[in-house]
Order: sequence, then structure tokens, then C-alpha cells
Amino acid sequence: MLVSYLYLFLGEFHFFFSSYHDTFVILLIQNYLTLNETTKMEEQVSAETGDFDVYFVILYILTLLLVAIPLIHFEILIGQRHRAGACKLFSNYGLGYEGFGATLFFVTFVIAAYFIHDTYEDIIHISNVLTNVTDIVTCDNGDYDWRNCSSLFDSVVMGCRQAKRRLTSLSPTTPDKQYCSDIAASAVISSAEKYSSSLTHLQHGNDVFDVQRLLFYLVMFTVYAFIAIAGIWVVKFSLAYTYIATVLFLLVSVFLAISLAGIGLVWDTLWTLTNPEALNTSQAWIEAIELGITTSGVIVWGVMAAATLRERKGGSYEVSCAGKYLNKVD
Repeated sequence: MLVSYLYLFLGEFHFFFSSYHDTFVILLIQNYLTLNETTKMEEQVSAETGDFDVYFVILYILTLLLVAIPLIHFEILIGQRHRAGACKLFSNYGLGYEGFGATLFFVTFVIAAYFIHDTYEDIIHISNVLTNVTDIVTCDNGDYDWRNCSSLFDSVVMGCRQAKRRLTSLSPTTPDKQYCSDIAASAVISSAEKYSSSLTHLQHGNDVFDVQRLLFYLVMFTVYAFIAIAGIWVVKFSLAYTYIATVLFLLVSVFLAISLAGIGLVWDTLWTLTNPEALNTSQAWIEAIELGITTSGVIVWGVMAAATLRERKGGSYEVSCAGKYLNKVD
């Protein structure tokens, strides 16, 4: 059985690679001829800066397909045979081995929780950065003491503080010199400096008790508890809900972008951000392949989990043959 799976896997890989090989060759030839007709590149594309833009995204997607599609096909065969992906992949060897499949699933889930935690911290950091962002140009915010605040607008543009509540009665249109402050000549920390420091320092509120962090962990461990109690049915519902929500979010985002900006403006914006020279850098291809290999594991895990949502309709051989013919039709 394992030999047949490996044979079908290699067959799928050969078919997929051969079907896309001509496309890659044509793209490379066209790009090479185009660059030979142009002058020397004005700017050197550097992989360290990540200046690949839209072309690198396209290159990454294509290489990801080359890496992930054969693995997905291979996992579909296993999922159709065992009906539950990783969770029952080892059940063929006995009930004692079922724990290995469950362990793979929960380890992946725990790893994902760490990424969720990092995302939570990033969101909080962005929220802190955006809070009182107008203080970079004014000291009128209530969080700052006007006597000890010098803003970018006040010190650079106006030269001193000018607020209606600080104007003198003798000269209602002239700021009172008593309240002027010069950043260069004083040790007062400006709101601009405070804002720039918030960009480089993570701040999560009170170090003693953070309600947001507490609620976050409460939700996360509640999800763990539900999965542990209800088992695979919670996983099925969660996957179905996540899939539907993701598809709806993508569709709504695309339609909103097109309706608000217009398809012409969207296309012009993407075109101005493209960088076709990236396809001629070896570093771009290396990074795209490396990123494709790294993220293909997530895709394969998704297919393994999604296999629990579908009942087996036929044998592994029939399903693999049907998928192969569908690929040829496409």
C-alpha cells in the first residue's frame, strides 16, 4: 500500500511539474529578452530590503504550487483511505498508535497559538502607536502637561507654543513668550520624541495586571478545553467556520477595493509597485522556493484536517485517478 502511495505521489509530481515547466521557461525567456533590450538597471534590487513587491509574490505563489500541490495530492490519498487525516492516520496500526496522529494535530495547534500570541502583541503595539498620534504635531492633548510639552509643530513651524487658552489679553493674536519652548535649547521631551519611542518599545499596559492579556489567554485555553472534551467534532466545526469566514473576508475585501477605488486605479497601483527586475535575481528565486517549502507544511496540515469534513466516497485508487483526470481537464 505504501509503495502504491509513493508511486501515485511521484506520478502527480511529474505531471504537475511537466505541466508548468513550459510556462516557467517562456516567462524566463521573455524576461531575459526584455532586459537585454533595456539599459542597465537604475537601482540594484536587494533581497535584504525585501524589495520584490508584486512580482515576488507571484513568483512565491508559483513555487509554492510546485512544492505544495504534490504533497496535498499525497495527503488526499491518505485522508481518503483513513477518512480523518492525521488524527486517524496511525489507526491502521492499532488503537495505541492513534495518539500519534492526535499529537501531530495538537502540536501544530499549540505552535499556531504562539503565532496568535505574537499577533496579539503586534496588534496591541499598533494600537499603542496610533493612540494620541496627533501629539506629534500638537500639545493640546489632555495626556500632556502643556507647561512641559513641546511639539514638533510648535518648535519647528511656529517656533513656540500657540494655543488660544494661552494667549495674553494684551495681544490676543500673539503667543505668550512665557509658554514658548525650544526643543534644541531645552531638555523637555517633545511629543515627537515620545511618539518615536513608542515605535521601538513594546508596551502592553500595566505590568502587574493586564486585562487584555488575561482575556486572550482565557479564550485560548477555553478553545483547548472544548477540543479536549468534544474531540474531533469541535475541530470539524472550527475548520468549517474558519474556512467560510476566510473566504467571505477575502471576497468582501476584493469587492470593496474594486468598488471604492475602481479596477483601473487598483491595476495602476499594482503596476507602479511591480519590480520585474526581481525575476532576474537568484536571491528572489531562492527566497521564493524557501518560503514555499516553509509554508507548504501549513497547507498540508490544512488538507489533513479538512479530510475530516468529508466521508469516503470510494477507494484511494479511484479517488486518485479522478483527481488526476480533473487536473488534465483543467
